Amino acid sequence: MRADPAASATCVECTTASSNVRKPLRSARSVSTGKMWKLHQLMGALEINVRSTASEARAEEHNRLTFMVMLGLFAVGVLSHRFLVVATWRAARILTRQLAWRASPILSPDS
Repeated sequence: MRADPAASATCVECTTASSNVRKPLRSARSVSTGKMWKLHQLMGALEINVRSTASEARAEEHNRLTFMVMLGLFAVGVLSHRFLVVATWRAARILTRQLAWRASPILSPDS
């Protein structure tokens, strides 16, 4: 719902004219007849109903796209993590071999 002020002189004239046509309805509701509206005076409220079929379809498509993007980002993250773990593991194995070779006792030719 949104406030409906008389934003222009045309709104004031049209509403005043239509109020005179609806006098019987206004009398039945105990509202004074023949009201003269003024510019920027609050005349009531507007309620706009929009069919939600198109907007629901658009929202569903947006949700599906968001889910797919999030799933893709998750998969990229998992694959990146796996790559980093394997690369670190390989580097650790190579370093362990190098250090093991250097740490082994040097055998003298006399032995």
